[in-house]
Amino acid sequence: MTTVEYTADWNDTFLGAASIGNHLRVAQLLKQGVYIETELEGGLRAVHLAARGGHANVMIVLLAHGAEVAAIDHTGATVLHLAASGGHWKLIQVLIVRGGVDIEACDRRGMTALHYAACRGHAGAVRELIRNGAVKEALDQDECTPLLCAVRKGRVEVVRELVKSGVNLNPKDEAGCTPLHIAVLNGMVDLVQILVDGGADKEARNDLGFKPRGMMRWQDQNMAALLR
Repeated sequence: MTTVEYTADWNDTFLGAASIGNHLRVAQLLKQGVYIETELEGGLRAVHLAARGGHANVMIVLLAHGAEVAAIDHTGATVLHLAASGGHWKLIQVLIVRGGVDIEACDRRGMTALHYAACRGHAGAVRELIRNGAVKEALDQDECTPLLCAVRKGRVEVVRELVKSGVNLNPKDEAGCTPLHIAVLNGMVDLVQILVDGGADKEARNDLGFKPRGMMRWQDQNMAALLR
């Protein structure tokens, strides 16, 4: 394993060029024989840096030279996780079509790339992952689906995209709460509207026996009307 550190001429180095999207410099250095799996401290390789920045052209060059797309960073995240985290849907296309990445690979918390895209609010990345067969009801180590993650974070457009895709609207977390319970608890009327319109179960009970309407922390006439 070869490791390097940041230097004053960082942008001219192999990893620096990958991180800023300079695919021509990356190709030049690979032609000169630079080691493609060179790492920074912490295990970051060129593929990780390109994925973080959403640099599809750099990734195409790296893939053409045999870069290891299954390489993980210190959190267990793959390059697909990093691309999804940044909402880089075009790069997601490249990784799936040209790189053959495992779309269901999990990080150390059991989260897939779809979890990452959903939690961070990237509807376009969510759409691309689902279009390519990502499991919509995948569970992380906390028994959360991408929909539960998105609702907890208040990601309206992601929730809309997931509902449109036909995802199960009534998964339960470790407390038995559905996405509708969580949206009501957090006072997110727009999410309640989307979930109810999509057919979420208004009568589902959590582990304490509460229905979604029982989770209201303050009286909201609009929300109350949606939950009748």
